[in-house]
Amino acid sequence: EEEAEAQVAYVKIEEPVSMDFSDKLSLPATLKAKDEASVNANTASMVTAVNVRVGDQVSKGQTLAVLDSEVAARTYEKARLGLQNVEKTYLRAKNLYEEGAISQMDFETAKVNYDTVLEDYNLAKLNLDYTRITAPMSGVISAKSIEIGQMAVPGQEAFRIVDLSKLIAESGVSERDITKLQYGQSVNINLQSGEQYVGNIDSISPVTNQMTSTYPISVLIDNPDGKLKAGMFADIEIIFGINKNSVAIKNTSITNEDGISYVFVNHNGEAEKRKIRIGIQDKEYTEILDGIMSGDEVI
Repeated sequence: EEEAEAQVAYVKIEEPVSMDFSDKLSLPATLKAKDEASVNANTASMVTAVNVRVGDQVSKGQTLAVLDSEVAARTYEKARLGLQNVEKTYLRAKNLYEEGAISQMDFETAKVNYDTVLEDYNLAKLNLDYTRITAPMSGVISAKSIEIGQMAVPGQEAFRIVDLSKLIAESGVSERDITKLQYGQSVNINLQSGEQYVGNIDSISPVTNQMTSTYPISVLIDNPDGKLKAGMFADIEIIFGINKNSVAIKNTSITNEDGISYVFVNHNGEAEKRKIRIGIQDKEYTEILDGIMSGDEVI
């Protein structure tokens, strides 16, 4: 008495549309500072002042911290006075030698003595300069690891400075796409916030990353307003070209069997299976390079 309900498959027929497709590559990337510097103490001494905090903007040559300079200052002053006395003796000997009043040996002895004292003076001055830790470049303090009262250790990082006026977006490109890239090529940088920047390819590695089997690339981005921060995630979009007026059908019309793409076309009321060659694909449409023409009724 009960009959099974008939299962009806509803289909829709559409003709291909004409569309422009962008031949582009989209890659995940991480932003990092193009230039950064680790600032170390060059002498072991007590920290007496720290002039900056993390996040402060600093200029090249600016004093970041001051170390106890009492011993270095006394040594420098002693060397300075000694140099003044020896310099007078050397200049007097030089004048006498030029007038022929003393021998060449006496002049050379005076010069050797002067050179030795000058070297001691330069070393004392350098040690005094080392009691002031200065910025080797302009940028932003991104890390600070010393405090007042601590003992500065030579070679141990005291500050880290990053220059955020230019950033690098790092990613990796497959072997299939690496040959399409060129130095200086324009790249779109799409942030997760929706903001978009433009950069240029700065480096292309000739060897693959063993972990990812991709070729590392970096994109240089100007950051004049400072909105971009190191560590941000972004998508880099590289456009190779635009195919205009291409034949396009919806992605839902395409089936794939063993790597070969097919569509079904309405032929006198029956579904005809056709092999197609596809091109660029976006979220909704696929470019058809062969197998479908304008006017065909695609199921």
